[in-house]
Amino acid sequence: MLITGESGVGKSQLALELLDRGHQLVADDVVELRPGKAETLLGSSPPALRGRLEVRGLGIIRVRDLFGPLSQRDSCPVDMLLGLIPMSAQAWADWPRLEAPWRTERLLERNISRLDLPIAPDRPLCLLAETAARLWRAGGQR
Repeated sequence: MLITGESGVGKSQLALELLDRGHQLVADDVVELRPGKAETLLGSSPPALRGRLEVRGLGIIRVRDLFGPLSQRDSCPVDMLLGLIPMSAQAWADWPRLEAPWRTERLLERNISRLDLPIAPDRPLCLLAETAARLWRAGGQR
């Protein structure tokens, strides 16, 4: 999963929460993408940034030192995009409720599934991101 969104929206905080739940980090801030097999992309981190995560208020942390050697990967397939979208109260009220707005985005001549996830205070962002990934893997939301 490649997490996208404007600066300050919470991408690194979400990555930190996902690491705490046992997920792996490939890259923070700069993701190098190249075509992979079938309809996937391969994502990797530039060597100078590999294994580092910048978290506002904490600075740059070395993921492996805090979460162990299995917490980072040099590269992995990217087959889903998760866009974090900050919501005003009115936009939140107008957001579609019964179906997730999945769409296809074309990157490097690949069709990649994308879900824009509305974020607002008190929403369990990590749980929502994990659930979105499970929905995608189940094939019901592509």
